[in-house]
Amino acid sequence: RVAKSEMGEGIFTSLPMIVAEELGVEWDQVKTEYADANRNLKEDSVYGSMSTGGSRSVRMGRPALQLAGATAREQLIKAAATRWETDPKYCVASGGKVSWNGKSFDYGELAADAALIDVGDVAIKEPAAYELIGRPTLRVEVPLKVNGSAIYGMDVRLDGMVYAAIKHCPVIGGTVESYNDDSIQDRPGFIQVINLETAVAVVADHYWQAQTAVDALEVNWNKGSGAGTSTKKWEAEFLAALDEEGVDASETQASLDEIKTELEASDSNLTADYFAPYLAHTCMEPLNCTVHVQDDRVDIWTGTQNPEGATTIGAETSGISTDNVYTHNCFLG
Repeated sequence: RVAKSEMGEGIFTSLPMIVAEELGVEWDQVKTEYADANRNLKEDSVYGSMSTGGSRSVRMGRPALQLAGATAREQLIKAAATRWETDPKYCVASGGKVSWNGKSFDYGELAADAALIDVGDVAIKEPAAYELIGRPTLRVEVPLKVNGSAIYGMDVRLDGMVYAAIKHCPVIGGTVESYNDDSIQDRPGFIQVINLETAVAVVADHYWQAQTAVDALEVNWNKGSGAGTSTKKWEAEFLAALDEEGVDASETQASLDEIKTELEASDSNLTADYFAPYLAHTCMEPLNCTVHVQDDRVDIWTGTQNPEGATTIGAETSGISTDNVYTHNCFLG
């Protein structure tokens, strides 16, 4: 079970590979699925942090995944050795089996006993002993994306579901001042308009009905302090700020003085301004989710980098305890 989000970076393959290497199984014996955020919240982060970002999944997740695989391997070996009444050091775990003296047990035959065994500290493989890590391996999710069977948030369909399309204020921080829904009330499939304070949503029987209705909805915005904001305006503000008194770029003033001295002694100076426009950290896939709210349970389907956060927001919005809110993470991109 993968606690991180697969959004094209390949962690649905790389993270299970780390466990499989230590566990001693063949790659074709591995099945990959998302970990459960609900369980993680209930069981004191049994999967660790489920937030994905900063290219950290392999770097930060490797130690715990190696330990999990190695611990399970030693538990299985010890369970088999106990049945054979032999020393665990004579047993070998490989290919999903524990073997000794011409005999073997499949891991599945040992799992129940192994789960009850404490093996203490375990040894992690040295890179020279790797059999799986480093071997060219096809990514597990690519065939699903090629044949169309990969499930993204907006692929989810539930009986009786309705659809909402959203129109946001064009300026960050702006709010809804008023809207006139008279012109869309009679559209096919129209259900209602919802004021979200910084946006409006139109709910309809089908997606396209909702989208075309919200596009036609007349909304007056209170754009607030951000009105008139533009890249050109920011550029002028940033350039003007260069002439203001700044802060030291280093804790060591001596190094700054040395740089200043060298610059003043130089026979020539090269001056240039570099400016990068605002670049939104956003995705190609339209943000989306599907939510099923019942009296005592909420289910959320979405592609998210933070399924625990989605679970918490679902609980806050619905008034239902996080114990009964389940986020089903999907592929995202």
